[in-house]
Amino acid sequence: FFFLMIRRPPRSTQSRSSAASDVYKRQVSTQSTWGEFEKMTTFIIWLIAFMLLALFLFKHFSKQKQPLETEKEKVAPAKEMHTEEKKLSMKDLKKLQAKSHHTAKPKAKKANPEHSWFVSALKGFGDVITGFDADLKHLLFVVASREKTVKIFKYEKKDLSEANPHYFLLQLDYFPATAVSLYNDILAVAIDGDNTIELYTFEEEPAKKVNGKPVHFSLRTRFEKGLHKNTIISLQLDKVNGKFIVTGSGEKDTTIKVWSMNGQNLALINTSSLQNFYYTMSPDQKYFYTGAWTPDVKVFEVKREKDGSFKQLARCFELKGHTGGVHYIGVDAEAEWAVTRSSDHSLRLWHIEKEFNHPKERETLFYKDQRCLAEAKAVESCAVAYSSRQEKGVVAVGFDNNIAVFRFPGLTLDQVITEAHAEETLVQGLAFHEIGERLFLFSTGTDDRVNVWRIPL
Repeated sequence: FFFLMIRRPPRSTQSRSSAASDVYKRQVSTQSTWGEFEKMTTFIIWLIAFMLLALFLFKHFSKQKQPLETEKEKVAPAKEMHTEEKKLSMKDLKKLQAKSHHTAKPKAKKANPEHSWFVSALKGFGDVITGFDADLKHLLFVVASREKTVKIFKYEKKDLSEANPHYFLLQLDYFPATAVSLYNDILAVAIDGDNTIELYTFEEEPAKKVNGKPVHFSLRTRFEKGLHKNTIISLQLDKVNGKFIVTGSGEKDTTIKVWSMNGQNLALINTSSLQNFYYTMSPDQKYFYTGAWTPDVKVFEVKREKDGSFKQLARCFELKGHTGGVHYIGVDAEAEWAVTRSSDHSLRLWHIEKEFNHPKERETLFYKDQRCLAEAKAVESCAVAYSSRQEKGVVAVGFDNNIAVFRFPGLTLDQVITEAHAEETLVQGLAFHEIGERLFLFSTGTDDRVNVWRIPL
């Protein structure tokens, strides 16, 4: 249309002299040539516009035709299924629905790992595990899932060999749990979304019943909302006498807070570490470890009053040696050994001299020196256990969906448990627990189960 807007050479209607006739003739010839060019150009433009319009209409109607065909294809099987459903029982219908749902959204395999160290599993969840804790005195193990459920598993045998241990179910209302902690009959649950804590009283043999069913959990206290600015990723219930709770958050909230059992804030410490990645309480309930974006691990001492109540969370010492942020910390049962995993691609083993509050770095394991770790896509969790009787210890490291077990002194590789969890998952949590003279390793991943392993000392 640009050419249509160009003005033609003007036509002269005035009389012309013989001298100007030649000029006029040249103008007329130019005008006729321009008219032919203009007609040709206009025809080509209209032809291109028509072709583009035809192409647009063809694509538009072809897109509308496909959903109609797919809908017709869906209607026919639906009618066939409807006629078949009349002939099937309710149980068969549920099986068909479960089968169709499974084929639509395939889940990771749930088969038990094929390894001689495998003992049993805490399972029966429909989503990722978000929290784990243990009460070894009563052989109780609490597991939280993203499906808004919390289960307390009860083992009857100390060898934990039961294939399907009995469990008690707590169904949460609106948000899933991000962390859990258990002490005697007190269950503490960190609630996502509201960033609050709910305390429950747990009873194995309750007297209260509703509709003939025993009520194992009764809400004791619900703290106010917004205890932290971000999600609570650590919840440590005092396991000496159950008189306070220590919480920690992630992302931009770098504060550690201590709460009474009624929700009163007793202490607040800002680590000023840009971002905290991991928190853990030593099993003797005396030290609180924090791993953060900064390379030094900050350790606080939990001081108590004479009656055992909380007094102060005092800065104690630091674990210095890493050159990158510390993402995971493991402490042994006697709180004398600690292992840390850092973004500097190394694990460091520390010996804690509690009498002098002076830690010593004993051994360092670099990923590049171990083929399994060097070739791993992700190294996540770690844990440590030490036998003072035998004067030797063990370190477990989770990488991808596998677990590597090292012995120290020396940090020599002893065993690699391949496919400890389902394919395309990560081993995100490891914890050693000693029951009697047996050492067990509990592993959690980005799947829906907790695996239990017996580690030979």
